[in-house]
Amino acid sequence: MFSVLAAAAAALVLCACGETKENTGKEPADEVVYVTATPTSKVYSLPEYTSTPTPEITPDTYEDLKEFFRPSTTLDKKLGKFYRQVFDDSYITMGNTCRLKQKLEKARAGEEITVLFIGGSVTEGANATEKTPKNLRKGYAYITYEYLRDTYGVGDGSNVKYVNVGISGTGSNLGMVRVQKDILDHKPDIVFVEFAVNNSTDVYDRETYESLLRRVLKSETEPAVFLLFSAATYAGAAQNYMLGDGQLYDLPMISMQDGLKTVQALKIITWSDFSGDNVHPAQDGHYLYARCICRVIDKIFEEGTDESYTVPEETTVTGFDCFENAVELENNDEKGFIVQTGCFEPKHTTFYATNMSDTCAFENGWVKSKSTSGKDAPMTVKVKCRNFSIVVKQINASAEASVDVYVDGVKKKTIVTSKPGAWNNAETFLIFTREEAEEHVFEIRTNSTSEDSEVTILAMSYTE
Repeated sequence: MFSVLAAAAAALVLCACGETKENTGKEPADEVVYVTATPTSKVYSLPEYTSTPTPEITPDTYEDLKEFFRPSTTLDKKLGKFYRQVFDDSYITMGNTCRLKQKLEKARAGEEITVLFIGGSVTEGANATEKTPKNLRKGYAYITYEYLRDTYGVGDGSNVKYVNVGISGTGSNLGMVRVQKDILDHKPDIVFVEFAVNNSTDVYDRETYESLLRRVLKSETEPAVFLLFSAATYAGAAQNYMLGDGQLYDLPMISMQDGLKTVQALKIITWSDFSGDNVHPAQDGHYLYARCICRVIDKIFEEGTDESYTVPEETTVTGFDCFENAVELENNDEKGFIVQTGCFEPKHTTFYATNMSDTCAFENGWVKSKSTSGKDAPMTVKVKCRNFSIVVKQINASAEASVDVYVDGVKKKTIVTSKPGAWNNAETFLIFTREEAEEHVFEIRTNSTSEDSEVTILAMSYTE
């Protein structure tokens, strides 16, 4: 099972610097200039792991398991004697147990704790058919919360609070923009992070993923962070570097991608037994996913001995802070960075990626309507920063439309704002990044494709 971990060490070495002029001989695409940084010299030792041999299991031997973990679904029963194999293969490590055990003990003492999940559509609960009390999809996140509430809460478990900020189709580059409002403002005690199937392996996604972890770990409530690697027919590459992050920061981790490998290889189950498409678990799959998580939570509570935890200063990607302190910029900007809005009208831009989640993000954006001429009326932002990103709402349209972004009077990037097949999903575009913060003027200008089209800017982000 740790065979995938062996690839992480190589991935850390090969990807540590990212794409720079120095290592490619040319500027990266779209004129995004990545900072050349000294990569970490440490190659993380990735231990060999051998799972406990699976016993010949018959239905009556499950009595040693809590009721929650006993086979109950069609998928469980099809796994048969290999049911526990999925638990073994999905388990990676408990990591440092101090924070999570303390939070669970806090709940057991009757104190209030907040359990938060951030990720993409798998975290939203896509493909789940059962519903929560709010009539939303009951996916792995809510099932995990229910177990924490019933097992570690007091009385009716109302001291264990649930927050799900998953947004379909999004990765850590959008999560980093949302981190303050959608994570830290909830003052979470436990944060589950699930971006393995939406993140790419490019340096931007690597930097934002690690920056998000560092920002959360160093936040006021000192939350426990638990890394989740979902399964997909195309997944695996992003998990490799995320394993390196998890090891450096000594975090608990499970991988459903690894958890399903043995049972699929032996043809005990097929992919379609777990998922109805190429990524989203069916209802039975969501239950299995949650059980794998909760088994590790119990293991940490029962076996954890760590008495302290310190966030390491060392990083895996660049060796310096890239997006860790990113600031979200909205239309209610109080610092005066918005010089003019031009043809983009400040509006309430309530954004739901799907109807599966009650998550509402990016409520204070800007909209250029179809009836508003965009000619010669750019939005202008003046801010001291070392990186700058723009989040747009991708609108479904018969033809592609885009806007141009200028930095200090020079066109730097063209970003697509509508296209055929879009589904009102949010997409983040990195405009540029530099090592030192300087004052820059950013202009968002319509072009011939968007002068008569609707364009929605959900937010902007910068790091000082």
